[in-house]
Amino acid sequence: MDNEKLKLAKQNYELIKSALDEMDIRYDKNDDDFLVSFYFIDKELCNSDFTIRVLPEQKLIKMTGKMELDISKDKNNILALAIATSYLNYLYNEGSWDFNYYDNYLGVRLTTNYWDSLLSKDVIQNLMGYANGMIDDDARDLMKLNNGSLSIEDFLKKYD
Repeated sequence: MDNEKLKLAKQNYELIKSALDEMDIRYDKNDDDFLVSFYFIDKELCNSDFTIRVLPEQKLIKMTGKMELDISKDKNNILALAIATSYLNYLYNEGSWDFNYYDNYLGVRLTTNYWDSLLSKDVIQNLMGYANGMIDDDARDLMKLNNGSLSIEDFLKKYD
């Protein structure tokens, strides 16, 4: 990797840590991989495990938030979750829902690039807010789909 890409990645990584510090978010860090991880506890919905990673080669910042949710192995519920996350992705311009049956993964993903520039702390804080907003807005219904208390038809009507 060239020095310019590495330098810019380090600067944006430091900016991410600084933004999280200002938000009083405790995080674990892996400086070698330009990665921070932190955990949100939500007593009403579900806990979420977040990571923010700087990808120097792509000049990209990737944020993921995995919901702690035991995904039902019921075929109908799995299909409903797959459809619902695909459907929700049409609603969002800057982020997306990810679903993986094999990894028991349901979460949000947001990315932003930093081509030859430094991001601001506001950008990082907005990513955090956007990810949390997606989870706040949609998690309850996704949990209901998973446990079978909401049908895919009712879900689609609600979000149409």
